Amino acid sequence: MENVGTYVIGLDTPINLLTPRQLFEMMGDWQAKTNQKQSEETPQRPERWYVNSIGELAKILGTSESTVYRMKSSGVLDDCISQYGRWMLIDVDKVFEKFKLSNRRRKKK
Repeated sequence: MENVGTYVIGLDTPINLLTPRQLFEMMGDWQAKTNQKQSEETPQRPERWYVNSIGELAKILGTSESTVYRMKSSGVLDDCISQYGRWMLIDVDKVFEKFKLSNRRRKKK
């Protein structure tokens, strides 16, 4: 903080008493503080990625819903899907791991 006449330059200083440089420096300091607070407050990406329907999984995989239903009924996705009545939770990361393993098996043969 600097002294200008009887005013101390800070957040309460009228803008007409600031030079453009002082104003830009104050704005830069304020933005740095708010960005730091936002980075501390923003939650990190969860370790796992989940979806709640076959349609959402089909969009992610780029296939039709009937294909995903076929994979589900054949048992390929059994350990990736938790289902309680109509409610469903699908672990997308497990699905991707499953496809990586199946592709490796095909290449080894």
